[in-house]
Amino acid sequence: GTEGRIRGFHSMARSRLGRVLRRLDALTDWERGSRAGMAAAVTAQPCADLLSVLGEPQRRFRHVHVAGSKGKGSTCALLGCALERGGWRTAVLSSPHVESLTERVRIDGQPIGEAPLADALE
Repeated sequence: GTEGRIRGFHSMARSRLGRVLRRLDALTDWERGSRAGMAAAVTAQPCADLLSVLGEPQRRFRHVHVAGSKGKGSTCALLGCALERGGWRTAVLSSPHVESLTERVRIDGQPIGEAPLADALE
C-alpha cells in the first residue's frame, strides 16, 4: 500500500541511486524552466546529433516507438507480452513511473534494479 511505497521511496532516497538522481535533478530542467530569451526554437536536432555521434544505435535493433497522450503503458504492456510469448527479448523505457523509478526501464517485463540504473546514470 501507500505506506510501503513511502518506505521504498525513503530507502531509495538514501541509496546510491538516490544520490545519482539528486545530482541529475540539480541540472537544468528544460521542461520546467522558462524558455524566454532562448535564441533558437526547440527541435529534435540535438537528439539527432547525439544519436549520430553515438553511431546511430537506434538502427541496430528492431523497435516500436509508442507515442500519444493516452494508453502508452497499456499498449507497451500488451506488445511486450505478445513479443515475449513469441520468443523475442524486449526492453521498455517509459515515463512516468507508478511506484518506483526503476519500473521506467524494463527488460523482458522485469524492472531494472537500482544498481544497474545507477550505473547507467553515473
